[in-house]
Amino acid sequence: MKASFRLALSTLALIVILAIVHLYINTKNISLKYQTTDLKIHLNELKSQRRLLESRVAKSQSPALVEKIAKEKLNMTYPSKMHYIGSQSGKTSSESDKK
Repeated sequence: MKASFRLALSTLALIVILAIVHLYINTKNISLKYQTTDLKIHLNELKSQRRLLESRVAKSQSPALVEKIAKEKLNMTYPSKMHYIGSQSGKTSSESDKK
């Protein structure tokens, strides 16, 4: 009688342990699914932010914006006239030095 009681008690303990392990695994699985969903949402937000930043970079590198910043913030202007210094008889200074 004691052997069958001991066997029944051992079987019940094994079933309880297996049930606890099963519940733990299922709970962990659900938790990981929530984390995966949160990470996917965060990834989509980061991709969207990256696209926005890439468009800002492309916009900031446009020649029109560079010119605007140069004029407004750096007080740069296009030269109005260019003065050239000519050499005698159309020769450059390096040609006249060779003689």
